[in-house]
Order: sequence, then C-alpha cells, then structure tokens
Amino acid sequence: MNRHRYIYALLMMLAISATAVWTISSCSDNVKAKTSAQEKYTEKQPLVVISDLDFPPYEYRSDEGDAIGFNIDLIDKVLNKLHIPYVVKMYEWQKAVEIFNNREADIIFAPTQLKLNHAYYSKNAVSQYKACIVYKKGTKKITKLSDITKDHIVAIKSGDYTGTVVASKLDKSTISFSTPKNAVISLQKGNIDYFIYGERPMKWLIESHGITNIEIAPIDIPSTSMRIIGHDKRLVAELDDQLTRLEQNGELEELTNIWFYPEKVETNAVPTFLIIILGVLLLAIVTLQVSRYTSKRIKKTLQESYEINDLMSEALKMSENCVIKIDSKTHKMYNVHGNHIKNNGCTIDEYIKEVYPDDQEATRKYGYAIVSNANMVMEHEYRWNSATAEHPVWRYIFNRSIPEFDIHGNLINTISTLIDITDSKEKEILEMEMSYKYGQIFEKSIVGLALFDSDGNMLNANNTMKNIMGTRKEIKMSRTNMFDIPSIKECLNNNNMQQVHFCTRFDITDNQKADYLEIKIRAIRDEHQKLIYYMMTVIDKDMERCILMQNRKYDQQIRNINLELNKYNEQLKYLLAESKMKVWRYSIKEQKIILYDDFTKISSEIDKNTFLEILFKEHPSYNLVKKMFADEIVHDVPSRFVICIENKEDLMNEFKYHAITNMCEYDDYGNYIGRFGLVRDITHEINAQNLLKDKAAKAQDSGRQKSAFLANMSHEIRTPLNAIVGFCDLLDAVDEPEEKAEFIRIIRTNCDLLVQLINDILVTSTMDMNGQDITPERIDIAPWFNDLCMSLAQRVSAPEVLFIKDNPYDKLVTTLDKIRIQQVITNFVTNAVKYTQTGHIKVGIKVKDNGLFAYCEDTGTGIPEDKQDSIFERFVKLNSFVQGTGLGLSICKTIIEKCKGRIGVKSQEGQGSTFWFWVPCKIENVSTNSNGGGFD
Repeated sequence: MNRHRYIYALLMMLAISATAVWTISSCSDNVKAKTSAQEKYTEKQPLVVISDLDFPPYEYRSDEGDAIGFNIDLIDKVLNKLHIPYVVKMYEWQKAVEIFNNREADIIFAPTQLKLNHAYYSKNAVSQYKACIVYKKGTKKITKLSDITKDHIVAIKSGDYTGTVVASKLDKSTISFSTPKNAVISLQKGNIDYFIYGERPMKWLIESHGITNIEIAPIDIPSTSMRIIGHDKRLVAELDDQLTRLEQNGELEELTNIWFYPEKVETNAVPTFLIIILGVLLLAIVTLQVSRYTSKRIKKTLQESYEINDLMSEALKMSENCVIKIDSKTHKMYNVHGNHIKNNGCTIDEYIKEVYPDDQEATRKYGYAIVSNANMVMEHEYRWNSATAEHPVWRYIFNRSIPEFDIHGNLINTISTLIDITDSKEKEILEMEMSYKYGQIFEKSIVGLALFDSDGNMLNANNTMKNIMGTRKEIKMSRTNMFDIPSIKECLNNNNMQQVHFCTRFDITDNQKADYLEIKIRAIRDEHQKLIYYMMTVIDKDMERCILMQNRKYDQQIRNINLELNKYNEQLKYLLAESKMKVWRYSIKEQKIILYDDFTKISSEIDKNTFLEILFKEHPSYNLVKKMFADEIVHDVPSRFVICIENKEDLMNEFKYHAITNMCEYDDYGNYIGRFGLVRDITHEINAQNLLKDKAAKAQDSGRQKSAFLANMSHEIRTPLNAIVGFCDLLDAVDEPEEKAEFIRIIRTNCDLLVQLINDILVTSTMDMNGQDITPERIDIAPWFNDLCMSLAQRVSAPEVLFIKDNPYDKLVTTLDKIRIQQVITNFVTNAVKYTQTGHIKVGIKVKDNGLFAYCEDTGTGIPEDKQDSIFERFVKLNSFVQGTGLGLSICKTIIEKCKGRIGVKSQEGQGSTFWFWVPCKIENVSTNSNGGGFD
C-alpha cells in the first residue's frame, strides 16, 4: 500500500511539472503569436518550405508522393504552433538550393557550412549530421581521406556536405558523382571502391532495402549540424524560439527518437484515468505558479536585452562603423552611433547633396526605397564627402539598411549601418588598374605572347601573336594542343620542368608556306611549385631572314660587278691595242709633234714648247709629258700611258683623256732621233670606267652599310628588351608594392623606348627621316633622367670606365618629347661606350636659355678636327679599326632639328669628346639639389 502511494505521489509531481511547463509554454505561445509573422503568410500566400526529394530520414518523398521525414515533421510542429500556413515543395537538392537563392522559397533545412544568399541561420541545431564511408565487404577499410589514392574511385552526392569536403581534398580523377541508390548498386557491382555520405541517410538506405553485403565506417570529416535557414530574420528568430520550446518540453527528443532511434520509443501509455486525476490536481497549482514564472521570465528577458545592447554598443565602438536612423514619416536622418550625420539631423535630400554627383540619383532612389519597403533588407554603395564642399574628400560608403517595426508590425524607422570601405575599394581599383596595365603590356608587346594551361591548351594570345599566326593560323592554333605541334613536341613535353628556347620552321595552316619562328617556352608555377601555365613567346624571323637573303643577293651583285669590271678592262685593253688610232711622231731635230691620220697623212703639227707650256704648264701630267719629249733618251723601253688634256671647247668635260703608246725612234746609224706611237681619245671610255669604279665602290659600301645597319638594329633592340625581360624576371622576387610599381614603371619606359626605336629604324631603313613625329608631353625630367641613367649604366661593361650621372634637380617639370630626347641621350652614351676604354662617361642635364641642355662627356679616343663636321652624317666611319657612329648620330641630328634645337660636339683627339644638344621648352617647376655641376 505504501509502495503504491509512493508511486502515485511521484506521478502526480511529474504531472504537475509537465502541466506547468505546458501551461507556461502555451501562455508564451499566445503572447508570441501576437508579434509573429503570421499576418504576412495567408492561405492564399502560404510560407514555402523547400526540401530535398531524396534525403531520408531527414526529408524525402513517400511512395504516395507526400513529403515526409524528420525535417518535415519538425517544421510542421513549429509552424502549427505559430499558426502559419505553409506548403512543402520538393526538388533535387541542387535545384532546391537554386530556388531558395532566388528567393522563391522562404525556409530550407541545410548544414551550417552551406553559404546561401541573404540568408539567416537558426541558432539552434535541429539535428547532427555525421559522415561515413561505405564499402563492399572484403574491401580494405579506410577511415582517413589521406588514405585514398589515385587508384581508388570514390563516389559522392553532388551538393551534399560530405561531397563538398571530399571534392576539396581529393584529386578530381578519383571522384565520381552519383545518387545514393546508384552508388550502392555500383559498390555491389565493383564499379566504384567507396561511397562517402551521411551516416543516418546511409543506415536508413541499408535497412530499408535489406542490404547485407555493404559495410559502413566513420571517416575523418568533421560533423556538422542541420539548421533552419530563411530570408526573414524575424521569422527565423521566431522559429528558433519555438525550437527552444520543443527542446525544453521534450517534443524535439521525441521526434528525434521516432525518426532516428525508433527502438527508444515507448509503446506503453500512461493510463487515461491517471492523467485525468493528475490534471485535476494540477489545475489548482498552475494558477499560482504561472504569474511567478511569467514575472521571472520577463525580468530575465529584460536583463538579457540590456546585456545584448551593451555588447552591441561595444561592438560598434570597436568596428568604427556608424549607425543612423531614418524616420519613415518625416524622412529625417539622425545619428544612432557615430557622427556621420552633420548638424544633428537632416533630410534625405539634404544628405544627398554631400554624395558624389555621379552617385546622387541612385542614392536618392535608394533612400526613398528603404523608408517605403517594409519587408526587405537593402544594400547600397556610394561616395560621400567627409570634408568641406570647397575641398571635398570622397570616401566609399557601404550602406546596409533594415526596417524597424512597432508591436503592431508597422514600419516606424529604418536603421542603416554605414561601413567605410574606402581602403578596400581603392585597393580593388588599384588591382584593376594593375590588371589593365599588365594586360596592356601583354597586348602591346612587340613579341608574340600566348598563354597555355598545364595540359598545353591555348588560353589567350596577344595581337602580335595573332598577327604572326594570321586569321587562319589563329583559329587552328587555338584548337591545337601545344604538345601536338611536332617542332615543340621534340623539345618539350608536359613533364618537362625547364625553360625551352629554339628556332623552328613549320607550317601551322597547312598552306605549303613555312614560317621561320624563334620560340621560347617558360613554365609558370604556383607557390607550391605546381605547374599551372606555360608562357610562349614567338618572334617572327621571316623579315630578318628576308634581309639576310637580300644582303646575300647584294653580295652576289657586287661579285658580278667586279667580274664585269675585269672583263670590261680586258676588252678595253684589246680595243686600245687593236682599234684604229692616230699616229704621232716627235722629231728632235724639228722640235715638233706631228699627228697623222695614218702613217702617211699629216693631221696637224704643233711646236713642242708651245704644246708643253700652253697645254700642260699647270697640268699634273706636265712632268710626265716633259720627260717623254726630252732630247735625250730617258726611257728606252716601249710604254703605254694615258694623259689628260684640258678641254676648253666642252664645258661639261674639263679634261680629255688620251691613251698614248710610244717608243724610241732611231736612224739608220742607231742615233736617237725622237719618239713615235699611237694616240687615241679615250675620254668616253675613261669616264665610263671611272663610273663603273664608283658604282662598284658604292655597291661595296652599300653592303657594308647594310651589315652595319643590321648590327646596329640588333644592338639597339637588345638593350631595352634585356631591361624588360630582366625586370619582369625580378617581379616574382619582389614583395613590396612600391618596388613592384617601380619595376613596372621602368619596364613600361623601356617598352615605349623599344617601340619608338623600331619605328626609327624602319624610318631610317627607307631613308625617310621626314616621317618622324615629335610628340611633346608634360613630364618631370628629374626622376625620368634618373631612370634613364640607371638603364644606360648597364651598357658600360669595361671595369676601368666610371659612369657618372649629373642631375642637379629633384624636380624639373617641362613639356617635350621624352622618347625622342631619350633616344638622343641613349645614342650619345652608346657612341661613348664604343670609344672609351678607361676614364669615365658622364651624362648630365641643366636648364639653359629657356630650354633643356644635355651632354655626354667621355675620355675616349676623341675625334679628329677635320672629321667633326661630318660626324652627324649617316654611316660615318672615323677609321678602319673603330666602329663608326652608324645611324645613331644622324638620327640624333634629325630629332634635334625637328625639335628646333641645336646639336654639336667638342672633341680633342686622344683626350675624349663631349656631345651636346639644346632644345627649347617651357620650364614649369624646378627644384635643385646639392649635386649641381656639369658641362657648360
């Protein structure tokens, strides 16, 4: 009897506690219902719950087509307590997530790690989600992802939490996507080795289908929790509150046991009569306890509210963000935290005046939208003046606004959090600018550039590459794997880790025309030395090859001319010996020179002295002719020579040339009586011969000039190209943004120089210097000159030569064509390096006579005084042992003359030279330093 009495007393106490909790919960539910979102959802527009149609026991479709599962029963309990009508829509998981992100559904159950658009997560977890690995009996058991090798095939469900983790850690080649049912079938057939999925869904699948040859084991993937996710923050908060109540009254545990642990569900119910008795007894107690419990709960809620407010205030102070409030009726704005709103309040229109002009219209629309839309969290980005109207300082502001309601659900205020994102925005802009600049370097390069992935497939190519390849080549090249090109395949394979540089000849377009190309391929790796890209540079050698072939042609022409000249000389000798000529005779006795048309007919006579004095007195041939007509034998051997006589009748030809053969004449007694021989006017032949010699000399000089031109062109192109390649290689080794920016600026400067240099060489090659354009621009000469000297110093390779920079300025702002001026200074230094073996090379600038004066002083060999006037002509060569100035000084003279300036040289042979120029320019801003000096 006492035992029964003890049991009844215990049951009554439990019943009293349960009834009190139920009563308090019901009262709280009724109070909460008054402030819930039930008015927002109606039978015509119910709340939409989106779920996975194949995810048992959490949520799935029954054989009858109904939505069932733990999540479905849980949301049904919660929404029914809140009196919110709802519908459940089921789709494949990826489609369900897409529908939720598009705001076409209000509620979804998902793991915590799943990041959804504009979503709020419940604080309470509705259930736990553990991962497991599934394998066929007899297969090696694996409990760590690191034990899975490339030889294994692992299946995952697309979009599942476990599948996301596996895809991020395993090689793609080992992963296949499958539904759970298909994965189990593939395991049984041996098509896959393992299947990684949730533990509870996998056990449900095995038990429901009676599968016996499949085993499961835990895997080292962290467990996660399922939560309720929604777009409406207030709705999620109410659902969260209801989850708390379900957990407190034991309904959540009961529902969990039903779906996940059915063996724990008790089948014996408490006798009905006992419940009735306990209910009657409890009614007497409940009324006394409700008021006390409610009072304590209200006090606790208020205390928690105060604590949350304090935490929020401290968080706002630490974040340095501002919070403002906008009255929905008056549209006035006030500071809640911070001093963003000036004058302690203003209207939306007044605030718009402080917004950047280009952003005012969009900000105005946003301002009025947030005070009229009561069901949306809105965001906006704009620029705001943080200083005065005369001296504005624009800051980038990110505005996130949420509505504030009264207890009746009416919009009263809009609360906006203002975040200053100027630093991140400027960084983003800087990154975009850098990306654009790198893109320009890629696109504007004079070298063909192409980027390939690690498998050899083309990703991108610049315009130069496209021009080299041509339209048809570009199409074929973009569809061709790099390793399929025979010439490249011989030098490189996808396991090769070294840089490759080679020249090749191949036809990409199959048009029977070979292309001569110089190709360089470099592997690009990430920080872990994993190959990610190939960079290919291509230089079209067709033009250079054509120049070389043309040079060979010129050499052959010179040889042919020499052969023709020798042949012509032989023919001329034959004609002089065999053609009809006049005969002349000199008589010592008569002192006369007689000309015969033949050996019998006299053509003319002339006195010896008259002939010598009048015709040859001032002529270079005078002494030679005088010896020939001497009264004594001077030369007894027959001879043949040519003399020139001044032609007074023909103004076009000052001299007439005569070929004379002569020999001594003796009488019968052997006495010397004079001379005789043949004479012929060979003026035409001599002139033709001289003309051929001049042409031959010019042809030979042209060949030398072509070779010098090619050498100069290769030398001038190589210098800036080496600077570009060198600083590009250094970029990977530099971490400081300032140093990177400095290197990029130097690279850009050398790129500009290289492009301009190519244009000048092309202009010079066509002998059309009038094609050069002078393009002045505003520039600070001081730092530009320092950068130029840094590049020029690299050209001085002799250790005995010191390179000196003379720049007395910290700032020198003016307007001129920096590319042309840089080209002149570069040519000066290049010539100085050629002729200077010891001493120094000094380069300097200064402001003089309303213009810029620059000089290059060296201690080289110097220039002879008689050659200083011709030093600025094309292809001038000072002597046979030192390389001439080539085109450089000729281009310099043309550039300075086009700039309306002056150019010159001061030199003393053996002591060095100083080349200088002066160009007029307007000096805007000058500041000097202590390093003054230089050439005057």
